[in-house]
Amino acid sequence: MKKKRIIWGILKYNWYEIDIASIELFDGNIFHATASTGAEIDLDAAKRLIRTTNKMLPDDVKFRAGIYDISKIAYLHDEARTYFATTNDIRGHVAGAAIFSSTFLGTTIGNLFLSLSGSRKFPIRLLSSPIRAEHWVRNQLKKLEAKDTQEQFCIEDRRKVA
Repeated sequence: MKKKRIIWGILKYNWYEIDIASIELFDGNIFHATASTGAEIDLDAAKRLIRTTNKMLPDDVKFRAGIYDISKIAYLHDEARTYFATTNDIRGHVAGAAIFSSTFLGTTIGNLFLSLSGSRKFPIRLLSSPIRAEHWVRNQLKKLEAKDTQEQFCIEDRRKVA
């Protein structure tokens, strides 16, 4: 269900809460998802999270990134871990996903995710704070946008020559 929330006196309409997390969309198509206390994320919950983030984005989104606070998470099922790392259900090109936790259990789950998920479709990094996580994903977005701009420039140059 879509909710509105006041943050620092600004009315925000880009915030959702589902059973496993609250999700906010920041400027630049960056998601900040905070796991609910005791959240156990199975494959169905993982799919709900991706569907919700897809609904929050404009249809023509090109790039996106995510910041995930897993401090309160209780368990991440193997199927959900694999789904997050390899799914094609995500709208837009993912620049990166930053995971952080302020708890030992969350950090352990994050390290297990990184070590057991195998190959991934996009960069994922475990960081120590939300500020570092946001800094890292914004840099990832800048790199991806710069690469895309360069590719578009090369395509336009080839068109002029032909």
